[in-house]
Order: sequence, then C-alpha cells, then structure tokens
Amino acid sequence: MVYFFAGIAKLNYDWLFDAMPMSIWLQAKTHWPILGGLFTEKWVAYSCSWAACVFDLTVAFFLFSKRYRPIAYFVLVIFHVITGLMFPIGMFPWIMISATLIFFSSDFHESIIAFISQIFNIKAKEQNFTRHLSFERN
Repeated sequence: MVYFFAGIAKLNYDWLFDAMPMSIWLQAKTHWPILGGLFTEKWVAYSCSWAACVFDLTVAFFLFSKRYRPIAYFVLVIFHVITGLMFPIGMFPWIMISATLIFFSSDFHESIIAFISQIFNIKAKEQNFTRHLSFERN
C-alpha cells in the first residue's frame, strides 16, 4: 500500500535524525499566522518527521482492522488536509482521502449514497432488463 512504502522510504538517517527535508519545508511556512512561529523550532520538525513516518508505517494496519478503521480514517483525513495545505502536492491528498474509503464495507458506501441521494433529491430506479441502477431527479 502507498502509506506503508512511504513509511519505508522515510526510514533513513536524514528523515529521522536530521529532520530533513521537513526542517526546510517548515521554514518556508513561517509566515503562517498562529503556527508559523512554531515552524522555526527544531523539535517541531523532528516531531513532524517522526509522526509522518509512524503514521505511514501503521495506518494501513489500522485501516484493515474493523475496530480501528473509523479512527484511522479520521486521522488520515486530518493528515492529508494538513499536508494538502502545507505542501504543493496537487490532488494527491484528496485522491487518497477518497481512495481510502475502499477499506469500508459496502453497507457504508450504500449509506453514503442514500444520504447524498436524499440531499440532492435523487431516486434510484431499477431497470427492467438489467440489475444496474439508474439515477434520476424527482
């Protein structure tokens, strides 16, 4: 999985013991209100480096666990929103937030579809000659 291999890539001296390139990346964000002043602190760069490594190495295992899946997904969303705001990595965080929903059961997805259908007033209609559903507005 993407996360586990990203964690493996972070298992090196520069990332864990020099907090590089995290130190450089955070220094570029010191203009941020409230948090910007913290980004100059070396301990913040080390904390972020280690947290990112641990997150990447463990999140997949938590996603496979039905018990911890909602918590892991919540942490994953926070992680990706923060990285999406801090770093110019394009659509990657939003794609991963969406793609990781595959770990949830089909019942979960059906409830999401039903919820969205209610919001937008969409009714599912079963076709006579096929088992596929088509959607139309009421």
